Amino acid sequence: MTAQNKAEEIVKGLKDLQQRLSKIFEMAESEQDFDTAHERLRRWKERAVRFIRENVSDKEANILEQTELGSFIAGEVLHNLGREMSLYDGILRALVEEVEEDPSILAQANVSQQAQTTHSRVSGERAATRQYVFIVHGRNHTVRDKIDLYLTKDLRLHTQVMQAGPHLGRTLPEKFEEMANICQFAVFILTADDALIEESSGRRIKRARQNVILEIGYFWGALGRRGKIAFLVESDPEMELPSDIQGIGWIPITQDLAETKMQLHRELKVAGLVR
Repeated sequence: MTAQNKAEEIVKGLKDLQQRLSKIFEMAESEQDFDTAHERLRRWKERAVRFIRENVSDKEANILEQTELGSFIAGEVLHNLGREMSLYDGILRALVEEVEEDPSILAQANVSQQAQTTHSRVSGERAATRQYVFIVHGRNHTVRDKIDLYLTKDLRLHTQVMQAGPHLGRTLPEKFEEMANICQFAVFILTADDALIEESSGRRIKRARQNVILEIGYFWGALGRRGKIAFLVESDPEMELPSDIQGIGWIPITQDLAETKMQLHRELKVAGLVR
């Protein structure tokens, strides 16, 4: 078998793994049996790691094996499952592209005797190069979920969602500090969650949740403003922004999010997180 034929065979196997991954999510969504879905995913991952180790390299197999979802959103099992699968799908998609562009990487296959040392080295490399984006949001979980999946699946970034992680006995400032240390960028989703009546004028106004404003202040101070943060703001005529934010360029949340995603991609590109 020629090197080209071997590469085509492996690409076919990787794409088959991607299709099986999508099928697991579809079954979980229709059956709502998440225990079975997690078991299917566990078995799929073992099979995928084994396939990559046997046909590509230990290094690539270790990357998939060590990848896991860093945070979970309480009570949203299907969303968490989709985020985890998006991470795996991104790894397979990148590997397919590499094999198609440069079949010579297959020369690293079948070096299992180096697995343990490679495992430790790759772990350190991945920890140093992984790009995290922190997401602050209010009550609009639809927008949050779509932006989260866009960042993880389409742009292959890793996200941290504030409400998702456990407190583990930490105060909020301590939790903010830990997240700020691993995140290179923050996305603030400001939606019209709280409706109020201004006492002096009787005017009806809408504001973002107060926890969102608090977290904006912390990450603004920790990361700095230029090239490190992006504001996504709901287009509502009654929406009122804090005065410190009004003078800053922000991205409107459009109905289909197409324009929103395009502008967010531009900000992430300037920040050096995506191409």
